[in-house]
Amino acid sequence: MLASGYSFHHRQIRRPRANLLLIAHLVEAREQMNTVARKVTPAEAIYVVKEDPADDRILECAEAARSDYIVTGDDDLLRVETFRDIPIVKVANFLELAAKHARGL
Repeated sequence: MLASGYSFHHRQIRRPRANLLLIAHLVEAREQMNTVARKVTPAEAIYVVKEDPADDRILECAEAARSDYIVTGDDDLLRVETFRDIPIVKVANFLELAAKHARGL
């Protein structure tokens, strides 16, 4: 699984009770991600997505992680379709592929 980083700034949240709930959810989400994800350091800089160069970081990490798929809703990445034999698919397509795999098709 490849996921981009997430963070929040404590000054952006104004309701104390909501703050605690949000922080608790973010901590839980981080802990869950840490159980299924691993941190990678890209070995090379990649320049493929001219429309949005920040998307190249996703490709770099996918290559470093030897990902089977890149699952995204990002139109710029989806236009690439495949990067170094790594299919780039929408969530719905990935779920369909996973269901077929689970059924042994």
